[in-house]
This record gives sequence, structure tokens and C-alpha cells, in this order.
Amino acid sequence: MNSSKFGKSVKGFTIIEFLVASILAMIVIMAAGSTYFMTRKLGDTAQKRLNIQQNLRNATAQISRDARMAGSFGCYNTSSTLSGRKAPIFNGIAAPLVLDDTADGNYGIKKAVLPLSGGSYEGLVFIYGLTDTGVTEVTTTAGKLSNVDNNILTSIKLAQNVNKEIDPLRQTLAQQGNIVISSCREAHGLKLPSAINGDTIPLNLDTTFRDADIGELTVTQLYAAAYILNKNTKQLMRLDTQPNGNWGAPQVVSNGINSMDVGFGYADDCPLQSVSTASGPAEKFSFTKNMATGADKKQLPAIVQIRLNYDANTDGTAGTADYVINATVRGGNTCGNRTPI
Repeated sequence: MNSSKFGKSVKGFTIIEFLVASILAMIVIMAAGSTYFMTRKLGDTAQKRLNIQQNLRNATAQISRDARMAGSFGCYNTSSTLSGRKAPIFNGIAAPLVLDDTADGNYGIKKAVLPLSGGSYEGLVFIYGLTDTGVTEVTTTAGKLSNVDNNILTSIKLAQNVNKEIDPLRQTLAQQGNIVISSCREAHGLKLPSAINGDTIPLNLDTTFRDADIGELTVTQLYAAAYILNKNTKQLMRLDTQPNGNWGAPQVVSNGINSMDVGFGYADDCPLQSVSTASGPAEKFSFTKNMATGADKKQLPAIVQIRLNYDANTDGTAGTADYVINATVRGGNTCGNRTPI
């Protein structure tokens, strides 16, 4: 008798069982893959939105810094109400870097058309002094201070700087750029006639300062930063002047920008008190889309407001939003009754 001790032999999966198992496995794999790609898409969308917000915050930081410095050269400010302050004198410097407070919009903030590769664009320009350096020696036409109201300076000597290789002012001198020599009451901007590698700067006979202000003299690089919108690429770009006085290559600040509207806020109706109280009157602000004109507005604005319209949706659907930047200008609020330092 040959019957098996172990009963029936073990059989494998039937074809039906194998197909069912395969289908279930495919369903699990598809579900996992779908969840992964959905999560990945949501993560990419969130990252794009985060990048947009980071770019806008970065634009705010840069614009606020440039606006705050506009019109300032050492202790000199184009809107200062300091007694005896004179209009800035700029010689040999090309537009739009020339400041002239006898004309509207020439106080350190202006709209100007800037020539760039591929066309010309209107930009918002902030002009100020960079890297102010003290003066240790002054030579006049008489060889020394003549103790008269106006000294004609023939040369000045800068304070020592151990980091000359990275100092923007020293680079400007070496590359024959634009500088501003200023006290708290006067500012003279000039294009250097030749490169200077030492500490002594020869001056022309048009550079004069009061005897009482000689101790306040500083030298700065005439610096400008401009913001333009390239509507073709929908990019907000920033460009600035280089040590040689020319404009550098534009850098992208933010993408997806549809429009840029600029407004200016001016301080009006200054109270008689130097400091307004809770019960007393406070200054008022008037806003305009263009630089204000008229004798009562020949000054820096107190606020620069920039409204950026950007693509808010990152999933390809239509949708925009506005982002408003309010940048204050140091010295623009003349009601503050203070001298910017």
C-alpha cells in the first residue's frame, strides 16, 4: 500500500488568486504614487509662494535703505533747514546724478530714463554719499586757512584707511569716479580729472567752504541706486553706480511683477512747537504720484510709496495681488525740526 503519510500535497496559487494579488498591489502602488506627486506639487507651490514673499521682502529692505539715505552726504542733507545751508554744487557730473535744489525733483530722489541694453526704462533713482571719510589736512590758495568767510580749497588729505583695497571711496578715487566733498552746510560734487592712488585729492578753484565749517569736511563716493521694471520679462531690477561713475549691470530683485506705481508723501502744516503733543497739532502728509512742484515743495519727500502688482498664483491660474512698500526718507520730514546725521 503506497498511500502518503502526509495526506494531500501542497498546491500553489491559482491564476485567479495571482491576478487578484497583482491588481491589489497595483492599486497600492498607484495610490502611493498619486499621494507622493500630490504632496510634491503642494510643496513646490508652497515653495514658489515663499520665494515670492522672500523676494518682495528683500526688495523692501533694499528700497528702504536707499530711500533712507537719499540726499545725505556726511552731515549734509539736501532738505536740511540748518541756518546757512547752501544748495549743492555739482560740476562735470552727468545726469541723472546731478543735484540742484533750484529745480523740482533734484534733491536726491528722482524719476529718470536710464539707457540699458535692449532699450531704455524709466527708473526710480536714489542718490546719496557712500563711505564718508574724514579730512585731516586742508590746503587753500593762501597755503593755510585764511580765516575769511570762504576758503578756496586747493587740496585735501583723507584720513588713513587700512582697508583701502575694499573701500568704495578709495576705489572711486583710483578709477576716476565721482565724489562729494561736504560740510553740514555745503556740498560740492565733482568728477575727478585723473585717477588718485594716494590720500591727497587736488581740487579746482571752484571748491570753497566757510572757515567755520572746515572741521566738518567729509568725502564720499557719489552713489546712486535705481529700480526699474522690465515689463517684457516682468522683473523688478536694481542697478547702481560703480566706482568709475558708470551704471553697473542690473540685478533681478523680484520676478513676476506686472506693474510698479510710485507715490511721494510730503510733510505739510508743520506745528509751531518743535515737538507735537497729544493735545497739540501734528504734521500732515500729502501724497502725489509725481515729484511735487512749487516753492513750498522744494525738498525731499518724507515717504516714498511703491505699489507692486505681482502674480499671486503659482499654479498657472490667473490671479494678482498688490504689495505696498512705504519707505521713509531721512531728513524728508522737515517738520521733525532736526538735522540728519
